[in-house]
Amino acid sequence: IGVTSNNKIVRTAQEETVNKINLIIPAILKLGVNESDVKTSNFDISPVYDYSSSSYGNNTIQSYNVNYSLEVTINDTNIIGSIIDESIKNGANSSFNLQFLNKNNDNAYLEALKNAVEIAKQKAEILASASGLKITKILSIDENLSNNYYMYSKSFSRDEVMDSAIATPILSGELSVSASINMVFEAK
Repeated sequence: IGVTSNNKIVRTAQEETVNKINLIIPAILKLGVNESDVKTSNFDISPVYDYSSSSYGNNTIQSYNVNYSLEVTINDTNIIGSIIDESIKNGANSSFNLQFLNKNNDNAYLEALKNAVEIAKQKAEILASASGLKITKILSIDENLSNNYYMYSKSFSRDEVMDSAIATPILSGELSVSASINMVFEAK
């Protein structure tokens, strides 16, 4: 959840942004989120240049963007839409990287790795047998690492949501855990 403000005076943009964040945090906490599950994920001040000048390198600063983003960890997926709605009501104008993660991913991933090895062995035996060979040993096993999560990103204008009385629906769907490996076998 984030707030970006723009102003010709950097201090004014910073104050506008922080004032909105200071409204958003208690609104999120009132919905049942633990204070320890809310943290700053980004704070950025960036100049906005006027590129209308035709001479290279003579661009002037037109204004400043100040962005403040929060990372919110939620254990109850049923309140995600309410958190977004309350954040927007209190001044949020951006949301990034909504991720659905499995808290117990390690055990599920280890099981997926085990299954990947078994499937690779079965396929290798079928291929070797069809070729008139027999697998004699495994030469190498490599794990292909990747992130196992779903991501949802959305940027929106505050007016776009405030004009609507509709709650933001966020559907987590079904999470899956997968593992990928490369195995090299010797066959004779």
